[in-house]
Amino acid sequence: MVRKEVLDANPQLEEQLNALSAKIDTVKMAEMNKKVDVYQQPIAQVAVDFLRADGLL
Repeated sequence: MVRKEVLDANPQLEEQLNALSAKIDTVKMAEMNKKVDVYQQPIAQVAVDFLRADGLL
């Protein structure tokens, strides 16, 4: 969830968040959680890897 005032101040944010949410399904989220929880990979690195792999970064 994002507050309306945040979206109003950052008009491009809604489109970017929608693009991101369309790419994350249950399986991908479980894989990312496993990398963090089981393999102790840094959250930021897992996020960057995901964004790069899906062409969002």
